[in-house]
Amino acid sequence: MASEGAALLGEVLTSEKVYYAEYDTFCDTPATLLVDATGNKYFTTFTLSGVSASGFTASTSGAGDASGITVTMEYDNTTPGGATISYSGL
Repeated sequence: MASEGAALLGEVLTSEKVYYAEYDTFCDTPATLLVDATGNKYFTTFTLSGVSASGFTASTSGAGDASGITVTMEYDNTTPGGATISYSGL
């Protein structure tokens, strides 16, 4: 179940990189990224925080059987490897 949340945040990362290529900063408005999670069963929304010209944090919380699980991705374009994903509530 948590892998669905990680996949969603992977889509967020891809969309953020496209946004960054155009605007030289990351986006702080989820709707602007046009990430489509309508096919997801447990993780259908995400939030963004700590958005800056060098990175952001994205988080998603599960619903239904995944209730209580949160997946968080921190991305920093100044760090090799860039993104780290963590899980809570497993």
